Amino acid sequence: MSPLPGSDSVLLSFGPFVLDRDRRLLTRDGEPVAITPKAFDLLVALAERSGTEVTKDELMKRLWPDTAVEEGNLTFQISALRRTLGGDGARFIATLPGRGYQFVVPAAATISRSRNAPSTQIRSLAVLPFKPLATAERDEALELGMADTLITRLSRLPGVAVSPISAVRRYSSLDDDSLAAAKSLGVDAVLDGSIQRRGSRMRVTVRLLRAADGKPVWASQIDEDAADLFAVQDVVADRVARSIAPALHEDARAKRPTEDLEAYELYLKGRYVVTFDPEAGEEFFRRALVRDPRFAAAWAATAESWLLRGRYRDASPRESFEKAREAASKAVALDPALPEGHALLAQVYADHDWDWARAEQEFRRALELNPSSDVAHGQYAYLLFFRRDFDGALEHSRRATEIDPLSPMWAVQRGFILDSVGRQDEAIRHLEETLRLHPQFIPALLHLGMAHTNAGEPRVGVACLREAVALAPDSSQLLALQAWMHARARDREAALAILRDLEKRPESAPAAHNLALAWTALGDRDRAFHWLEVAVDRRLFLARVVTVSPGFEPLRSDPRYAALVRRLGL
Repeated sequence: MSPLPGSDSVLLSFGPFVLDRDRRLLTRDGEPVAITPKAFDLLVALAERSGTEVTKDELMKRLWPDTAVEEGNLTFQISALRRTLGGDGARFIATLPGRGYQFVVPAAATISRSRNAPSTQIRSLAVLPFKPLATAERDEALELGMADTLITRLSRLPGVAVSPISAVRRYSSLDDDSLAAAKSLGVDAVLDGSIQRRGSRMRVTVRLLRAADGKPVWASQIDEDAADLFAVQDVVADRVARSIAPALHEDARAKRPTEDLEAYELYLKGRYVVTFDPEAGEEFFRRALVRDPRFAAAWAATAESWLLRGRYRDASPRESFEKAREAASKAVALDPALPEGHALLAQVYADHDWDWARAEQEFRRALELNPSSDVAHGQYAYLLFFRRDFDGALEHSRRATEIDPLSPMWAVQRGFILDSVGRQDEAIRHLEETLRLHPQFIPALLHLGMAHTNAGEPRVGVACLREAVALAPDSSQLLALQAWMHARARDREAALAILRDLEKRPESAPAAHNLALAWTALGDRDRAFHWLEVAVDRRLFLARVVTVSPGFEPLRSDPRYAALVRRLGL
């Protein structure tokens, strides 16, 4: 039903109720009332013809336009609507025996058509993982998947910043407080919901709460066939979009990522584990793609799993990056409007190919499609940083931390960039705050140690690295950095002891850039260039730090340095 010409909102006030047709909102004494979509449509159909008879046949055609249903379905919905209205239900809805129904508006009721309906002023939103009503019914992949899908849909709304799934997945505990989460994330509103399965049916109860005062903006209860999870997601996304931006809700309507429910559920399970176990995630995505080879989001997620392995797991990452490229390219080909596909393809170009121009093009496209992507902003910051566009890097790093203020990854990135551009005092303060929020987060410890070392406090740096090494004693990356800090602290023998041990280990190759850093601090340029050549030959994505790390400054006058930078395309 379209709004009246020249009108932004159609309101009907009756008793303690106000019906906002265009925002699909029913309130009682100013508080949202949970109402099913069919009951809402029935109320609108009766209320818009207040005082006149509406036949059963008219109502059945209105509520079920494409389906032949029995009259008992209408009787059931009338009964449900009366229950929703409570004791006032019989007063407002009169039965005309054998004919139909009539909405009876008391004399005091008014119908208002307002061009300036009150605005909820929601400019930022977090969708929390849905919760089961009973602990025994937990399905964390489904709970997180509901949030993930709604985030994807609602991110299409212009002017509304939606927190990414990485920011909200930490709020999956049954005890988490929604308003506390909203305030921690710095958003205007938060959407939370519960899921209950009853036989073949699924009931989803959803609330949209304002962070400032905890008042509900909108609430609804949706009952659907448990086998049609997509229908539930469609309804919730549409209702939330209408409540936030009535004129823009069409933007939240996206085509379904797949029509195969089993493929979708496998995808959700993969998304739930991929960050912590890329191999397990990739296996779920592979099985999903067997069922639906045109599932673009599953191809993008597959690219993410291979990218994680190429960065952090493989001594020779070329094969993993090639598989990431293949999967990301497939995702973009199947769905050119999928921002994740472009962001992942950009990361392959930047991390492995060192094709900076194509990477920048893909990052820009990803941000056009989703300006609220913390991943696109954060990874684009790295690209700009390695190209020595420090102002641009700091700006996109700032945006990533604004979108996901609780992300330790983006917080550490900001500290790393501040340290590398000579702003050690700011970097140290920032990284200390990160550790306050995320104690024992190893990247924060190592970068805090590096910042102290670059600030002329190498012994403080060694203490930070010692704490990090205690948490991951077999990490060649950390041990190599520890050697660098010993060298900076003029403890040459301690540095050499670590390096000699590391160079005997075949698994030390992924730490080649940090080994080069340590040998640079010890004044051995030949050993330093040897390990830099290893890093570049193996196309280790961290080889790029040679262009920006203050620790490599002693090498920059050597002709071999210029040759390496040319190979990196910088």
